[in-house]
Amino acid sequence: MPAALDITGQRFGRLVAIRKALPRRRRTFWRFQCDCGVEKEINCAHVKYGKIRSCGCLLDEVLHSEKHRQHCMEAAKRPRTHGMSRTPVHAVWKTMHERCRNPNNHDYRWYGALGVRVCERWASFENFYADMGEPNGLTLDRIDPRGNYEPENCRWATWDVQRVNKRANVDHPHSA
Repeated sequence: MPAALDITGQRFGRLVAIRKALPRRRRTFWRFQCDCGVEKEINCAHVKYGKIRSCGCLLDEVLHSEKHRQHCMEAAKRPRTHGMSRTPVHAVWKTMHERCRNPNNHDYRWYGALGVRVCERWASFENFYADMGEPNGLTLDRIDPRGNYEPENCRWATWDVQRVNKRANVDHPHSA
């Protein structure tokens, strides 16, 4: 086993290493003194990699600073997003974008790779929602399956309507 590195006297943020402490759960701990005077035993790795830079006084200062208070006040004044991130309609919007833009998406080969795009207006969820409304248990369907996702070419439809409205059926109408 390699010899433990001696960091006595070294500074890490507001912490200065005083001495090695007893190991805990196979982790190396050191006793550190913070610039504020507090001594504390801390996992050496957390200090070395910058995860911990003080005894906790730094966070306390940040949370009680005028700058932090001002930031919170400004954040409270900013308009909130649509608040619909966990709804079915948002999931549909997100999935539509994924299969048209993300080559790692399982369905990209049937959409983005074939040139199917989402219109600029629908880059915004709010616009998509304003145009399409709630799905109410239906699925997003492109009226022309070779066309793009845009207000004039999309509707909410049942799975039965979707099954009939496939490229294969539209390209070969007698197979429906």
